[in-house]
Amino acid sequence: MKPKDKAYEIWDKYYTLLPTIDANGCITEEQVKQCALIVVDGLLDHVNIVADDAAIEYWEEVKTEIEKL
Repeated sequence: MKPKDKAYEIWDKYYTLLPTIDANGCITEEQVKQCALIVVDGLLDHVNIVADDAAIEYWEEVKTEIEKL
């Protein structure tokens, strides 16, 4: 799966799971993005431990695509 597609898939899972109405203290789309970035950062921490350069590059690209959303 391309990093852009994976980024959207992760973001969309949070978006559909969490209420995204930004009135009355509900989570905003920006907060959904932050949740998705937390997941990818966790994956990057793991991938860095096993030193898989291809996986590191892939997840860094996914992170960049999430930041663009």
